[in-house]
Amino acid sequence: MQFRGSLLLLSAGWLGCLDYAMAAEAPADGAMLGFYAPGVRQERDWERQFDGHLDAAQMHGWLREMSDEPNQVGSPHDLANAQSILRQFTSWGWQAKIETFSALYPTSLKQSLQLLGPRGFNAALREPPIRSDAQTLPLEEGLLYETELANRTKVTVESKALIHVFLAERNTRKVPGLPAPGSYPKIVSAGVIGAGTMGGGIAICFANAGVPVTVLESSQEALDPGFGVVTKTYDSMVKRGTLNYSDLAAADVVIEAVFESLALKQKIFKELDAIAKPGAVLATNTSTLDIDAIAAVTLRPENVVGLHFFAPANVMPLLEVVRTDITAPVIIAATLDLAKQLKKTPVLARVCYGFIGNRMMEGYAREAQRMVLEGATPRQVDAALETWGMAMGILAVFDMAGIDVGINVHTANAERYPPDPSYYQADVALHAAGRFGQKNGNGYYKYLPGDRTRLEDPEAINILKATARKLDIPQRIHGADEIVERCVYPLINEEMRILEEGVATRASDVDVVWCAGYGFPRYRGAPLFYADTIGLKTVYDAILKYRDQFGPMHWQPAPLLERLVSEGRTLADWQAERI
Repeated sequence: MQFRGSLLLLSAGWLGCLDYAMAAEAPADGAMLGFYAPGVRQERDWERQFDGHLDAAQMHGWLREMSDEPNQVGSPHDLANAQSILRQFTSWGWQAKIETFSALYPTSLKQSLQLLGPRGFNAALREPPIRSDAQTLPLEEGLLYETELANRTKVTVESKALIHVFLAERNTRKVPGLPAPGSYPKIVSAGVIGAGTMGGGIAICFANAGVPVTVLESSQEALDPGFGVVTKTYDSMVKRGTLNYSDLAAADVVIEAVFESLALKQKIFKELDAIAKPGAVLATNTSTLDIDAIAAVTLRPENVVGLHFFAPANVMPLLEVVRTDITAPVIIAATLDLAKQLKKTPVLARVCYGFIGNRMMEGYAREAQRMVLEGATPRQVDAALETWGMAMGILAVFDMAGIDVGINVHTANAERYPPDPSYYQADVALHAAGRFGQKNGNGYYKYLPGDRTRLEDPEAINILKATARKLDIPQRIHGADEIVERCVYPLINEEMRILEEGVATRASDVDVVWCAGYGFPRYRGAPLFYADTIGLKTVYDAILKYRDQFGPMHWQPAPLLERLVSEGRTLADWQAERI
């Protein structure tokens, strides 16, 4: 008995669509990095299915399980189902289309999904692994042809980049000097302080992981609407909403997720210190504040750690684990284990403003905002970044997160920023005009009620032009290459500083932050891998070019970048010395 269907493959960077014909008995060997078989039940987690090592026997079992009809094609070739699949992949930024093609194996023509590859992939990865006479080939010859195509893509930069990110994500938990697994208690109960969007999302993370969690708020008025984000689906795991700190006394971990105010967070940690049980992990979700200053108000600063979730907390995979100079190794180990329970990708960082991800984003976003004051439109900037491969343009990100949120952060940290009168002034101008982004339908773009489609807005462009005139910013024409360079190269430059300061454990950890948390294209390998790909001297020379154009305030090569270029070495060389 055989069973047949259509199969999308992702193997060491190779993407293709072909028909499969497998014996009912599971094969003994073989491996692939991930796959998707049409005909899956729609409620399945698509992204989870598209990741992980699976040998051929596992693949066979999965196909049997996921087929609507185990021994026949059935719905995999239904056009409506294929269109649904196409929409899902398109939403991830893939270019895809429905196409009829000759099957690799000797079967009839079928409506199938052909994956052409994400934006920026090279031609080798976009080539369909099918040729017109493939259906006349014997199975063995067809398999040889398939192997030829797969091998052709394995030597591409994209393939190496995908493998780099895959392995990097699995190395983030490997931290020197931590106690052995099993030598410390597992976290089995949790508390969350703050029932807002972030606090509610964190509570859902625990509920999804089967960890009972209690949510605390300062008042019933704040608790009731916030607690509503935790639906009845989670009632059995989210124990209660409470106004009393004593209800958190038995929790193994308590995460504070309130407004970014140092005074407020210090007050909360004093309360926690008085009631939390010995050995409890005391965590703050701050994205910018000094965790050392928060820990200092407790009598057990060694138990304090940063757990920076990314919004929406129950969706985004990244978790920055931020240790102070005195955070106990057992606390770090427990939080890294907790990340695994919560199905998060943890990256360990040391305390600095913005930690890893947000610190790097300052220069990336600064240049995007500067360019819209120089005459580029928001759509032009975002389109260049998205075409290059970013999941979402940075100005669209500001609209989604809320322009007012960024304004609050920059106002609270104004002393940290350089004396540049144009610094983040696009945000300031739009905010002053009452444009907060998607939340009120007006930001860098216009949004219709209930619709997140970005519409170009002449009013926003006029506000930006008026601001440029006020600041006497010369107008210029921006090509897509300049937009990408001016946004991406500051990322790389700041990452160099982060590495030299020891904020991150390893270079690949920094790459994971930007792939898992900020939508950097995985097929480019993330910023530092990408820098090695194009050559560090290319980055260095471009920074000098923009320094000549715009001055040294923002365009000064990091010492590590300058040193590696002068020595003719790569970041991979630098990292290898530290393993």
